[in-house]
Amino acid sequence: MAIARETVRNPLLYAFLARAFGRVRVSKHGMPLRYRAALGAGGITVLDGGEEYLVCCPVCGDRRFRLSVNHMYGSFVAGVSMSFMAHCWNERCERRGLRDSLRREWENHSKHGASFAPWTETSGAALSDEPITLDGVVEECAANHARLSDVRPVWELPEGHPIRQYLDGRNFPSEAFGRAYSLGVSFDDSYPMRWAFRRLIVPVWMLGRQVGWQARVVDGFTPLTEVPGRMGVWPYREPR
Repeated sequence: MAIARETVRNPLLYAFLARAFGRVRVSKHGMPLRYRAALGAGGITVLDGGEEYLVCCPVCGDRRFRLSVNHMYGSFVAGVSMSFMAHCWNERCERRGLRDSLRREWENHSKHGASFAPWTETSGAALSDEPITLDGVVEECAANHARLSDVRPVWELPEGHPIRQYLDGRNFPSEAFGRAYSLGVSFDDSYPMRWAFRRLIVPVWMLGRQVGWQARVVDGFTPLTEVPGRMGVWPYREPR
């Protein structure tokens, strides 16, 4: 469904992206960026990025609208520049060069005819006063982790398994480290956890309690998906 420029949260940025990249898709239409100020140290914690504009990245030959630009891009929130809120999710993309180029283009666009000053404070974000507690993080993590229905311990995998070779080859003994840090591998290929299928699952611990987890690609074991690239077709995997 087409979205009118006048209904997006940042119509000037939307128009700039449409002119620079062609087609633009909108994610989380109308939703503001939600953040929490960092107490005493400056900075912010982004709780929800809100509305995003999706385009095809020109650096890596993307055709799946994997370059996301937040509607607050080019603004300041609580004194923090939102220039980092642009990201291409294709693993082979040179993101640093992309961000630098996008920032220069947007600054140049804003200086020549656009009424929106890109590096000024804006009011398009919503400050959240919800407290973050360790109990709340642990509860959310447990619920998320429970959605993985088939995670097998690393130390129960046979000798020579690609997951164990991956760890052993990096001087992390799979037996000892697997038991010490509760490492596992997901064999759950059901939606919506398919993105973790056949990846190394690494729990994140704080004060003896699990507060998160990562799913890591293992070459030769995690399935690849073929997608078109600038120079033909290359094997591509979702972000690590």
